[in-house]
Amino acid sequence: MMWMKAQVDEVRTVDDALVKVKVMLFYEIKDIELMLQQTKDPIADMANALTADVIAFASQLTYEDFLEQTGKLNDLESYPQLCSRSKSIGYEVSKVVYRGYQAPTQLQRMHDDANERRTRLKLSVEQEEQEQEMTDFKLKGTLETVQLQHKLKLEQEEHKQKLALQELEHKLAMEDREHENSLQQMISERQTRFEAHKNTSNQLVTYLGQLKRLGVDLTEYLVSKNPKPDKVTRVVTASGKADVHLHNS
Repeated sequence: MMWMKAQVDEVRTVDDALVKVKVMLFYEIKDIELMLQQTKDPIADMANALTADVIAFASQLTYEDFLEQTGKLNDLESYPQLCSRSKSIGYEVSKVVYRGYQAPTQLQRMHDDANERRTRLKLSVEQEEQEQEMTDFKLKGTLETVQLQHKLKLEQEEHKQKLALQELEHKLAMEDREHENSLQQMISERQTRFEAHKNTSNQLVTYLGQLKRLGVDLTEYLVSKNPKPDKVTRVVTASGKADVHLHNS
């Protein structure tokens, strides 16, 4: 395998920037007879085809785009004329290596200045993005803290309300129980008094029955148990008159 270094001068980009492009070409002879028939200077033919491919590549790009896409100059797909011409003269190109570029001093300085401005701008944007992310993070943390505090406060209020409700229910239950106990006690007392009165009445009836069987006059007996009152008040209304006279005897 053979190789040669090549430099393509005055490569012009679409925005009219001139650069020099350096490459290294690796190739080998595949058909000597074909070479002898088709060319007298195969190296010059391949160099010319290489130059045409590089110029065509740059002519479609701005200077900035060209610098960003120089990696494509390592691909054989970027050299269709070189591959076609080398094959037609009995050669085969196996690889092309991009070795760099050279721009006029003023153009390079302008490019470096632009790169520096872009770098500063990019760093400034990244710094602003980081600051914004930090601000967002802090705001998110503050919001989450506020939400958590609000949630805890709501839970505390719910707990207090639950305790108050339980206390009220317990108080009402105690009052109901006390009222029921009081009612039961009152019913029991009345039942006791009723039973006592009933027993007394039954005993009196039994006693009077015994007296009757013994021949005691029950009317006289009962009258003796209820003597004549000390005072008797009578109301007498004279005929045809509405006057009321009270007589005590």
